[in-house]
Order: sequence, then structure tokens, then C-alpha cells
Amino acid sequence: KNIVGNKILLALGYQVEELLFFNPNFQGSIFQKEDFHLAKYHNDFSPKNNRKISYYSHGSWLRLENNQHIPPFNEIKMELELLEYLKNNHLFKDTDLTICLHPKEKEKDVLEKAKKYYVDIFGHNINFYFKNSYESFKEYDLGFGAFSSILFERIHCGYKKLIFNQHIKEFPLENSDFNKFIITDIQKFKSKLNLA
Repeated sequence: KNIVGNKILLALGYQVEELLFFNPNFQGSIFQKEDFHLAKYHNDFSPKNNRKISYYSHGSWLRLENNQHIPPFNEIKMELELLEYLKNNHLFKDTDLTICLHPKEKEKDVLEKAKKYYVDIFGHNINFYFKNSYESFKEYDLGFGAFSSILFERIHCGYKKLIFNQHIKEFPLENSDFNKFIITDIQKFKSKLNLA
């Protein structure tokens, strides 16, 4: 919102939309430079109807437990609310679901605790993805989660995803195409998931 400078370098397409929305009279130069490693994960747009679903973790339970890297936009609260809702409503009890762990959750001294955490939420009918989460893009028809940065990268590369956002009021912008990917009402999660 508050731009100081006349040259702006942005990494994801949606940021251009935000910049111009909040600064309609911006007269500087806008450069777009994709993070170099994302280029190899772009979708080839061939049909992927394998109906496989992946959950992308933000590692909120661990961030909260260790009181570290707490972002200022309620991402922690959103993810914990989403996971509590999914647990209480048993939405994935009969679904083949894979959890793409946050890098912090893959660390040796945390991994077993992370597995137990997600089994408690989703049940024993889940798998864990241990490779780099970018590699998962092409393996899963749909990815979902609550505001993890990898979800933005997933859509940037052309893959389907759903993001739960019940607290950040200025995201997405009112007329943005990003609204297609956002779940703002947790009660509509199941219908939005089925639609996707």
C-alpha cells in the first residue's frame, strides 16, 4: 500500500494487481521476475483428472508451539480453525489425502510429532509427501490449505488450489479472479471442494 520508490520488482502475478489497486497513480516501473526455480513447475495444461488431493501445511501448530515466525495476518489462526473444522466434520475420512508437510515439520526431531498431529485430524487414511512440495504440483489434481505461500506458487504455476481465508478482509481484491480460489465461509468448504 505504501510504495517508496519508482522501481518495483514483483515475483507473482497477483502482486501487480494489488500494487495497481492500492496505487492507481503509480508512475514508476514494474518489473516481474519469477523465482527462477518455479519455471520448471509450470503446468503443461494436459488433463490431470486423477482426483488426488493434497493439503499444504503452513506449520501453524508448530509455529505456535515454538512461538516463532508468527506472521501478522492471522494465518496461524486461520489454519488452526480450518484444521479443527475438518477434524470435527470428518470431511476426509473416506478420501485419499496426502499431507505436504511444511519444511519445519520435516525436520528429524519434529517429523513423528507432525505425523501424529495430522493423523489426529484426518485419521489413518492419509499419506505424507516427503519430497520438495513443488514436486507435488503435478501429482495432485487439487491442493488446498490456509494461506501457505506454496499455494500462491501452485496457482502461479497453473495448478488448481483452494485457499481458506476468513480473516484477511482486503484479500483478495473485490473483482480479482483470485476470488475463484478462495473459501471465506468455512461452512461452504465441502461444496467448494466438491466443485473444484
